Amino acid sequence: MKTKKSILIVFVLLISNYLMAQNSINIGGTFTSSQTVTSMQSYNLQGKTVSVSGRADFALNRGFVRILLSDDNGYDLLIYETTPLFANDGVDIFTSKATETINLSSAFTFTKVKVEIEKAQLTNLVINVSDNYTAPRLSDQK
Repeated sequence: MKTKKSILIVFVLLISNYLMAQNSINIGGTFTSSQTVTSMQSYNLQGKTVSVSGRADFALNRGFVRILLSDDNGYDLLIYETTPLFANDGVDIFTSKATETINLSSAFTFTKVKVEIEKAQLTNLVINVSDNYTAPRLSDQK
């Protein structure tokens, strides 16, 4: 019985450490045009992973939604991109996606998250900054 209790305590500690190592930024509203959605200046992103979750709706069989991590010098890293090809009935609901924002290096200072949108809308956007890599790899994405 003592062994089961010890295992349970270790499991709870591991889960709580994981949850404390992740920051979530809930972005309210609906985005239908390209814009900056939040500042990341207060985050030290070195060695971290930035992933996103949300919903993209496409009215037509064309368009795109891109979510980018950017610096002030014009460099962008793709967090996630979706098109109608990835959507079911015009909707792509995505969770914990990170394309080029896994274990970020210290070579750049990323200051903002921005979206580029064409013929689509983006809602329920959540940006996660985590110490541990939790997002699916590009080869695992739809």
